[in-house]
Amino acid sequence: MEKIKKSFTKAFLPIFIASAALVILSKISDFAERFMQTNMPFSIRFQMFIKPINVYSIVFSLITIIMVSPFYIGLYDFLFCRVSGKKTRISYIFKFYRSPVKLFKSVAVRYIDMIFIIILLVFYTFIESLSLGGGGTIAVILMLIITAGICILLQPAPYVYAKNPENRLSDIVTGSFRLGGKYFYIFLVSDIIIIALSAVYLFLMPINNSYSGTLEDYNAVFGNSSNIITVIFSWLLNTVNMWIGFTAVYIIFEKEDKHMLKDFFNRKSNDDDEEEAPFIEPYDFFIEADERFSDEKVVETEDIRSVDILAVLDEMNLADDVKIDLAIRKKLKKIFEEISFEIGEYVTYNGGRSIENSFTEEIDEQEFEVSAEITRNSDYEPFKLTLRVNVLKED
Repeated sequence: MEKIKKSFTKAFLPIFIASAALVILSKISDFAERFMQTNMPFSIRFQMFIKPINVYSIVFSLITIIMVSPFYIGLYDFLFCRVSGKKTRISYIFKFYRSPVKLFKSVAVRYIDMIFIIILLVFYTFIESLSLGGGGTIAVILMLIITAGICILLQPAPYVYAKNPENRLSDIVTGSFRLGGKYFYIFLVSDIIIIALSAVYLFLMPINNSYSGTLEDYNAVFGNSSNIITVIFSWLLNTVNMWIGFTAVYIIFEKEDKHMLKDFFNRKSNDDDEEEAPFIEPYDFFIEADERFSDEKVVETEDIRSVDILAVLDEMNLADDVKIDLAIRKKLKKIFEEISFEIGEYVTYNGGRSIENSFTEEIDEQEFEVSAEITRNSDYEPFKLTLRVNVLKED
């Protein structure tokens, strides 16, 4: 309950505002599409060759998908930072527009489930063409169940990418399947709630009384965007649905982060056999044997965002147990992404710019301070990255 409350206080308002922006963008896209269809003679000539296909609808749909997908991923990243108590900036929402690779991956992770659905639809068409009767009906039912299952398994993919933007697409899909399978019941419950709210919305729509069940009436009802009350209802529904989806994933990620290190370093112990203790916990032995606890490394580069901060850490003269610590690597990667992004936002570096962030982490009762500083003295000089690791001595 505490996580739900925290998600509501930290994430609901940004989602509410972002949903409004998405509604406005959708209406602008609809207006532009209708304008093109009614004022461009080219559309008439082109549709003479492809009459069943609305060319402009397809084009504007693709443009909308490409424009909106990075916005969603950036919003998720922004929300994860807010609920974790980290400092955030509105510009974080737009950071996935900054490279073609990030933009492509944003589109891919949001619509990868559609690829599976299209494949299954082709399979469904093949079954229908065989006219298998009752057997075909069973196959179609199985196909629908498989489709629903795959959609749930791929549901975490955009959130996994937002949390791990450096990962490959295959790793994101694998992680999504793992989380979707492990927490299938959570996603199923959240989807049922969203479907129930959508059904209530359709029932309460002000223009619902004009729908009598025919396809023409259906198109008229859902094509009517001039009713301001309907737009507001859609806005509120989208806000609630987005918040429910984010909250479900946030709860899952919190559980995963909480148990990740514990599960990784967990060892079965035998309290009755004290002789096995040194072999069960070799971690203490190596920390004591290798006392390279402090070091500093400086890297100069023209493109600070291309630096692999973990590779820099691996090159430092430190004990292996410090360099491979999962908590240190995860936190270091996070703060480096933040400061490299922030220093890259400056228009000019004349007069010098500098930004630094740090954190502390305990390893085997030793507390370490890790700091990363990026400076640039002018527009014509390279960025200088200074990475420091120091052990804090107790007084």
